[in-house]
Order: sequence, then C-alpha cells, then structure tokens
Amino acid sequence: MYPIERFLMRLKDYVRNRAYPEGSISEGYIAEECLTFCSRYLEGVETALNRPPRNFDIVENAEIYKFSSAGRVLGTVKSIVLDQKSLAQAHRYVLLHNDIISEYRRESITRKIKKQRHQLLEKILLGSLPYKFFLLEADKQGRERLTRGSSRARDVWQLREDEKIVVECNELEQPIKRAGSLLSSFLGSVARRGQLCPLNYHKWNDMLPSYKVELLKFVQKKFVLPPESHDWVLKSLNRKWKEYKSKLKADWKREGMTEEEVARVCPPDVYHHQWRELVHYWFSERGQTYSDIGRAARASQTIHHTSGSKSYARLRVEFMEDHGRKPDEVEFYKMTHTHRDGSFV
Repeated sequence: MYPIERFLMRLKDYVRNRAYPEGSISEGYIAEECLTFCSRYLEGVETALNRPPRNFDIVENAEIYKFSSAGRVLGTVKSIVLDQKSLAQAHRYVLLHNDIISEYRRESITRKIKKQRHQLLEKILLGSLPYKFFLLEADKQGRERLTRGSSRARDVWQLREDEKIVVECNELEQPIKRAGSLLSSFLGSVARRGQLCPLNYHKWNDMLPSYKVELLKFVQKKFVLPPESHDWVLKSLNRKWKEYKSKLKADWKREGMTEEEVARVCPPDVYHHQWRELVHYWFSERGQTYSDIGRAARASQTIHHTSGSKSYARLRVEFMEDHGRKPDEVEFYKMTHTHRDGSFV
C-alpha cells in the first residue's frame, strides 16, 4: 500500500460521526497529537513511544559490534555458504559504501598513496622510470595531443626532514644522473612559486641577494649539493624563472589586448599584486624594447637540439657508462641534433 493511502486510512479511522467527517478527523488528529505530546513526559509508563520493538533482543556487549547485526534469529535457521566471488563482492561493497568505516577507509587510502609515492621516488632514483608529467593540449586545429607539462616534483616537496637526495656533479660542476634530473625539476617548481621567486622583479640581478641566499638554503633542505654546484643552482633558477615569465606572457597576453584586460585575469598560481606589476612591465617601453631584442635573438637561432629536457651533462655521462669513454665532438653532435629517423636538424 502506498504511503498516502495508509495516511488516508488512518484519517478514516478518526471518523466517529459520519454526518461531520471533517470535524471528526480534526478532533481525532488533535487528540492523538495531544496524547503523544503528553506521553513524552510520563516516566515509568509504557507508551507507544518508549515501548521496545516486537523482536527486540537485549544483547550483552553490544558496543563491540561495528555494525547493528546483533540479535536472535526468527524462524527456521538456514545457513548459507558464499563462494569466494560472492564473499569478495560483499566485502568490497561494505568497504566502499558503508559510512561507519569511512574514517578507516580514508586512512587506508592515504597510507596507500604515500606508499605509492615512495615507490615511485625509488624507481626514479634507480633510473627505471622517467620523471615527467604529461597532459593533453589542443593545437590550433583543435586536435588533442600528448605534451609534456610542467614537472611538479611533488615527491621531492613531500620528503621528510630527515630525507635528502644526494647530487653528483661532473668536472664542469653540472649535476648528473637521475638525481640531477630531480634537482632540475625541483628548481623549475621553485621558480614558479611567487613567495620564493617573486615575479615583480624585472631582472634576476634586481632581486635582493637575501632572496637568493634563502633560495639556496631552501634547496639544500631537499638535496645534498656539492659546494661547487651552488652557482649552477642559482643560474638554473634564473633561467627557469625567466622561462616561466615568458610562458605566462605567451599564455595570457594576446595581440590587441590592453593592459587593463590582461591584468584583470590573474593566473591561479600567481599573486595578484605580482601579476599587475608584471603586466605593467610588459606594456612599458622598457619591457617592449627587451622583448623585441629577445625575439630577434630567438629568431637568429637556426639550429635546434633534439635532446629534449635531458641536459648535455647527463647525455655525456650515459654515453661514458655505455661505451667506457667520452664522446668526441662529432658523436655528441649526432646524439643531440638528430631526428628519430636518423636525419640531422
């Protein structure tokens, strides 16, 4: 029977005088509500509100049960043995859909994610997994293609205080091997943080020396750096900081837009005051002059390398490990300026 029909049957039971059904229903409904209200204040009297259920069972130590499954069986007892598949499905359903164990479920998921992150970091350090972050981007024709996005270096950021990555350098004071790649990715993520590398400075040399000292100390909290690599770290931060500002300009500044239009929309990872000063510099005479000089210098480069994000120092070390000697100039040029089909750039 539907709920509305049950409710109508209840109202019909209130009728005592068929000549006045509406009045009988009103009186009966009010009388029942009054009795229910008064029964809430009666102590030691069994009412419909405090009466135990028909099949109520008093279970000792009921608090030890995680679910409300305690009680006695009604009728004939029949045992059912589930097969392994049905038992696994039942367990999976309880683990994924029951709110009582949601806290344990979140704790288990968090522990599993941390374990996967540490395993991923170990694979990266051992060299069995490339440290890259990929995303889908649409080209001018609207076609999606897989491109290499910005490296977040989340595993490095989440290292404990007692964990550090040891970095080795070659004779030119350049980081090498997998730890060098992790360091380079981490420096890129540092250069994109406004609280560490502010964007409102026009040039790297204009930045306060205290900023650079703090940056070097911050990097040393995650990596064990040889003293001779400190200059390389600051130069790499300088390059990545300028590349980040250039990417912001390419992504958010369009031809024909005014300074107010560009400054109105701030990227999500940039501070508003730094963004306004950066946009103002782009539209200033000095900023446009330096932009024209950089665009002309970029256009004058006719030969581009094909080594991707891997540095020349790492390529030399990998060649030495495979062949037991240093590559000569011709071999190294072929390694860094050859397409996949074997043709030169």
